[in-house]
Amino acid sequence: MGTRRVEGERVGSEQCPQCGAAMPVHGAHVVWCSACDWNVAPELFVFGLGRTAERRAEVAGQRAEQVFQELLRNGDFGRRSRWTAARIAAYGLSCGVVGASVALAGAAVALLVTGWWNPLSLSLGIALLVFSAVLRPWVPPLHPELPALDRESAPRLFALIDAVAKEVGTRGVDVVTLEPGFNAYVTSRRPRQRILCIGLTLWETLTPHQRVALLGHELGHFTNGDTRHGLVVGNALCTLATWRHWLDPGRWHGGRLRYWFGHGVLRWPWYAADGLLRLLNRLSLRDATRAEFLADQLAARTASSEAAYGLAERLLHADRAVEALDGLLEDGALDWRRKPWREAARAALDLPDHERERLVRVSQLQWHYEDDTHPPTHLRLALAQRCLYDEARVECGKQQAEAIEREFARAVSAAASRGKLRMRRVKHSTR
Repeated sequence: MGTRRVEGERVGSEQCPQCGAAMPVHGAHVVWCSACDWNVAPELFVFGLGRTAERRAEVAGQRAEQVFQELLRNGDFGRRSRWTAARIAAYGLSCGVVGASVALAGAAVALLVTGWWNPLSLSLGIALLVFSAVLRPWVPPLHPELPALDRESAPRLFALIDAVAKEVGTRGVDVVTLEPGFNAYVTSRRPRQRILCIGLTLWETLTPHQRVALLGHELGHFTNGDTRHGLVVGNALCTLATWRHWLDPGRWHGGRLRYWFGHGVLRWPWYAADGLLRLLNRLSLRDATRAEFLADQLAARTASSEAAYGLAERLLHADRAVEALDGLLEDGALDWRRKPWREAARAALDLPDHERERLVRVSQLQWHYEDDTHPPTHLRLALAQRCLYDEARVECGKQQAEAIEREFARAVSAAASRGKLRMRRVKHSTR
């Protein structure tokens, strides 16, 4: 066995027992053969995926594979999502959610006005008014403890965002929030207010070109008409989730009256909210896979295929970064001053090339994907390779990247002055 040293790690080589090719040995990483895939995924052979996870991955993979082949066959990459029956139904159901809240408030006002002299009507009207206030269409507010940047506080960042937005055919965002996790997403809070959230751990793992690809992907959701990121369907999903949370009978315990109210009065409304949320999820998911592929294509066109491939490949290392960041929390709180996302990012990047290649191949066997709204990662990688965009249309030079880092640092310092951030387990996704 010969040995050599790569980046401070002792590396050896072994002979593949199946085909005889040389296999690199990198410390505690899996030893596998890139020539014949021997031992490429030992965890699958030992544990398997599990029947539920296996079926879930299979269904998601089949749906994504069909969309992928359709887009390749028709050359539809870069076009807006189509108006299908499911898309129309999703918008109709979302408008119905808003209409239900308005109808509830109208019924409450009618009872209060016409039956103010009747104790029963008065009581019912007050109860409906309270319910209409709690179950109103819900737009999540910006987290007050998270750093937020606007055009005045981060001109270089917004200049880059505007350049990317112009390239993908949309307008920029109004506010950028920073989170510690391995994630990024866009949303609409009002008809003319767009929010971009950037996870600092993910941002730290990316090169400047890959960061441009990330912005191209996220802004691409506005370009391609992704319903789940829009004001109507996106906020309807959030509203139904809020309804399901507050109507949950399990929240009402601690006494006979509370139990009767929760299980006797709220039980069926909770079933209705849960059923509507599941239905809207299913309707909007039919279009979500296509929207993700279109957003990936726009990312490749904006920042080059190589940058888009690197961005998608980072998703395979998300679990390492999330586990590292969770381990750096202090009693469930994040100290902004310590900048733990930088150490978590190093944990995701500290992998030899041979292990990175193995994770790409394992993603094909597992049908790895971030969540139900995202296509399998290996198909996203295949798309980036097929796009053939050799040059970036939007550049992020060294000086601009350093200026953006200083803008981030000022926002983080302001958040650090307000104390630690209480957190749940860190999530990761690029929606």
